Amino acid sequence: MILRISIASLLSFILGAALFAGVDSAAGPAAKAVTVPIREDRSADAAAIRAHIESIFQAFIDGDVEKIHLTHSDDWRGLLEGSSVPIKGIDEYMRANGIEWPRPANAPKTTPYYPAGTHYRVNNFDVHFYSPELAVASFLGDFERNIGGATVTIRRFRIMDVYAKRKGSWIQVASHTVIDPDWRLEQMSKPAAVTPQIREQVLAAREAVWRAYFANDRAALERLIPDEAIAIDDGSSEWSNKAAILAGAKRFADSGGKLARLEFPKTEMQIYGGAIIVYTTYICETEANGKRATQSGRGTEIFVHRGNELVNTGWHLDSEPIGAQPPGGNDDAAALRKSFTEVSGWVSKAAELAPADKYNYRPTQSARTFGQQIAHIADSYNYYCARAAGKNIEWSDAIEKGATDKATLVPKLKQSLNACNAVYGGSGQTGALIENIGHTNLHYGNIITYMRMLGLTPPSS
Repeated sequence: MILRISIASLLSFILGAALFAGVDSAAGPAAKAVTVPIREDRSADAAAIRAHIESIFQAFIDGDVEKIHLTHSDDWRGLLEGSSVPIKGIDEYMRANGIEWPRPANAPKTTPYYPAGTHYRVNNFDVHFYSPELAVASFLGDFERNIGGATVTIRRFRIMDVYAKRKGSWIQVASHTVIDPDWRLEQMSKPAAVTPQIREQVLAAREAVWRAYFANDRAALERLIPDEAIAIDDGSSEWSNKAAILAGAKRFADSGGKLARLEFPKTEMQIYGGAIIVYTTYICETEANGKRATQSGRGTEIFVHRGNELVNTGWHLDSEPIGAQPPGGNDDAAALRKSFTEVSGWVSKAAELAPADKYNYRPTQSARTFGQQIAHIADSYNYYCARAAGKNIEWSDAIEKGATDKATLVPKLKQSLNACNAVYGGSGQTGALIENIGHTNLHYGNIITYMRMLGLTPPSS
């Protein structure tokens, strides 16, 4: 009996021990699963970093270079829009942003980077802390303006900034900042404004290409026409590449050909992204073996920026006469156009031929100087051709009463002539056009006399 009770007690102890062991085993993992680590609240640090970033945006709007400098560490590293290699240090960072740095002691106050009324907006802001003193902030940053009652984004950046906590404060120590590619693509589909400065640059580049071609200036053509250029010229069944363009320039020079006159009466432009499209009418007069030939027509040209220059990537020219009439059109208008083209070409050539030091020459004290003759004709172009275009204006001696040196007058004569060419296409009022031709012939007669007395050969001879 005692033995039986002892065995039963032993079995109960073993079963109890096993049961408690099973409970511990089952409860152990469960207890671990419900253990939740306490996460540190970094909202104050996140807010401080965002405020710091926004202060940088405002500093760029204000042109506050000292604030820009103070908000970036001396050992700053990173890449900015347009940088091809990593930027190392605060000095390189400042210069990469177009800031003369270190600033000279007498440097003038900097101007704002953006026009008055520009503001910033930070979107999709995210900051992640990798340690108590290291964080990465990623976001989109916009510079915006109100234009015509609508908010317009003038720049949008994709930015990843690295922040370090030093001496108890957060400071930017690195960044990768680029123009948002989606925004850039959207902007490239919209026409950009053609400012007077851009227009002047494009017109100069266009003129340089044409003149380099007719002068067979190989060095200029190599620089201004890229390898991928495609040209469609009037009368040619073949499309030209760069090699064919260069060969054409050489053939013209080898034939003894020279450019006598080049004008672009009308030019319009469109800019999409980095491409500039030029629509033009042209008049090109060449001379070879003592004979002159004039070609006029329309053209479309494409320019793009390569480094600091504009290059001509392609063109399409036709030789339809400017102002040409359809079959049965106005023959009188064509005759007027021909007469004016002839005499105005002589005047322009005379203005180019006369040396600059002869522009003050006058045969008698009561006569106009040579420069005043050219200025008077330019004034007459402005008057007669404006009236031919239907404008009720009074005569003005503005050009003649101004500076009459060659450097001033040749561009003004060309500008006035371009305005006239636009109305000698059949749309101008005939009376004013006829008067203009008569008046120009009258004063070209004076110019012939002046040139003979100066020992120069008039262009019409």
